[in-house]
Amino acid sequence: MPTSTSLNNLNTDTLVDGPDFVRTTLLNNDFDYDADNLAGSRFDCKVVLSDIFSENSTVKCNLLKLNQDKTHSVLSQRFSEKMFLETLKRKDRITWPTSADADAWSKLDHLVMNDLLKAPANLSIQERVDNLESVIYNKASILFGLVPPPRKGLGGKNRRAHLSINLVVKKNNLINELETTLDHSNRLNLLGLLDSVKAQLRSMRKGERKRKFRWKKKQANLDFKKNPFLAGKKVLDPKIYVNLSVDKESMDEFKSSVVFDDCRNIPLPTLEGLPSSPTVSKLFDSSMLSFSEFSSILHSRRNGSSPGINMIPYKIYKLCPNVCDYLFRLFKSCF
Repeated sequence: MPTSTSLNNLNTDTLVDGPDFVRTTLLNNDFDYDADNLAGSRFDCKVVLSDIFSENSTVKCNLLKLNQDKTHSVLSQRFSEKMFLETLKRKDRITWPTSADADAWSKLDHLVMNDLLKAPANLSIQERVDNLESVIYNKASILFGLVPPPRKGLGGKNRRAHLSINLVVKKNNLINELETTLDHSNRLNLLGLLDSVKAQLRSMRKGERKRKFRWKKKQANLDFKKNPFLAGKKVLDPKIYVNLSVDKESMDEFKSSVVFDDCRNIPLPTLEGLPSSPTVSKLFDSSMLSFSEFSSILHSRRNGSSPGINMIPYKIYKLCPNVCDYLFRLFKSCF
């Protein structure tokens, strides 16, 4: 696995992985954070995060606070997230190989890196991340194939529910035909069909009520055997959901009369025997993220965890060392 290098050598660092694979990273850490480069990004920060730890950090933090309400408000962020999620297209799942298939993962690693190295050098960090996700998904879907979509079932409804829906649709269609039919014989036939459909609906609803009653009786029997006290409480003291019809002043008056403390204005004395406040044993580590830390965090994730909207699981970065190193350099470029 390639080792991490310093940020100063990030633009010219050449990594060798195997005898026939030589690549040069295209990450440009000297990204200019001025207004022109940030014009196409989603964020509108006015402060460079790396400058907060400089000598003039107080001025930078004050400037960040001034722009925080206008550029990072909760409502605007939720609206932008909602608009972004509406534009997303659901991706199909990929038939990933097993972790033991080293040849398949090595082939995917080389294909992905060959496409990443062809990307323009002036891409922003967000564009690099989007390009990484799209390249991994496209190459993996071609190399391994997609999971076939599940067969269309009943959509979460049972057979009786679908039959009931069809009967209701048939009843509404017959009612509409009766309103437009003028012939007496046709109206009699439609009325006969409508009566038979209504009879089937009544029979189905009656049977459904009986099944629901039997299910409730069986569930109550199981609940009583499991916890008799709780089952009896549900019967004798059921929860009642009603709208509160008491005004706020009456509620405040009742609360103050019940939970009011007459001695609340008297300060409490110092309690003896209390331990002293703990001292700081270790300072916060603000150093740059190392590759070993990044790798340990990555390998602590479960392979079977559900992927996100990009349908890319963790094991790709675990089993593809060059892709993992590319993602690590993207992380370092953010600082």
